[in-house]
Amino acid sequence: KQEGQFLYRQPTSLLPQKDGSVWVVAYGSNEILRIDVNGVIKQRIRGPLNGFDRPYDIAQSSDGRLFVSEYRGGRVSVLDGRGNWKSYIGSKGRGPGQFIGPQNICIDGEDYLYVVDFGTLRISKFSPDGTFLFSFGAKGYDFPGFRAPTGIAAIDSIVYVVDQIDKVIYRFDKNGNYLGPAVQDGLVSPEGMRPLRDGKLLVADGSRILMVSPEMGYVQPIGSLGNAGGRILTADVDQNGSIAAANFQAEEVTILNRTEDMASGLFVQIERVIADKFPLVTLEVQVQDRHRRPIVGLDGRNFLI
Repeated sequence: KQEGQFLYRQPTSLLPQKDGSVWVVAYGSNEILRIDVNGVIKQRIRGPLNGFDRPYDIAQSSDGRLFVSEYRGGRVSVLDGRGNWKSYIGSKGRGPGQFIGPQNICIDGEDYLYVVDFGTLRISKFSPDGTFLFSFGAKGYDFPGFRAPTGIAAIDSIVYVVDQIDKVIYRFDKNGNYLGPAVQDGLVSPEGMRPLRDGKLLVADGSRILMVSPEMGYVQPIGSLGNAGGRILTADVDQNGSIAAANFQAEEVTILNRTEDMASGLFVQIERVIADKFPLVTLEVQVQDRHRRPIVGLDGRNFLI
């Protein structure tokens, strides 16, 4: 809020960028926003002329394109890396390539798009150019079927889908063949999932954030809103190693850091002093955390000289 007015409403998802900023999907105010490391809104996108219709999740392909699912619109919007709207994928309906309430989405390493369609209890797969390929997740002799599919993530050749009611993370191959459960214990109210670099999953679970190992089947709580409460729909690790969480209930993006990281301070090193235009002096500065990892996205307001 600012002076009693909401800057955006009901965040459902987010997508960290290499410059330290984060794309935030605001379901309640029908927009996506790019917010920098200081919490300043740098960009506000409301979609094409007719606007987004309840945007829910966001993913990015290797060429920088952004994909935004629209829950009430029954479609996926395609934008370029700057947020300019380009086209739609899918439409309302129950036919092939259509949606009734698309929610979570993900893109695999080959830029194929997977869309969780909550209304039809299925997952639809699209080629990198947006062509519908097939749907999967129907009840079969070895798969009980979805009751409330929410989060989805692709790691290598495996697609993971979590069911909120059954509290299970299921495994499928990229052709939609069921491979069995990955995690069956330790989940309370699972929703959005994001893959981590080491093959693990970051899962939003009510007011908690979990690190899940699908290979080992264990669940480890690594973050919590504590007494502040709320409902996290998606969490992801930003470029500076913090966890950004879309807190739908509290209507804010919550940033979580390890206590030891917050207490340890930063390394600041002046790389170069340029004084050839004195009295204008330019400093080239590098900032690192306690592990000597670079901190990105800072600007003039973060320094006192």
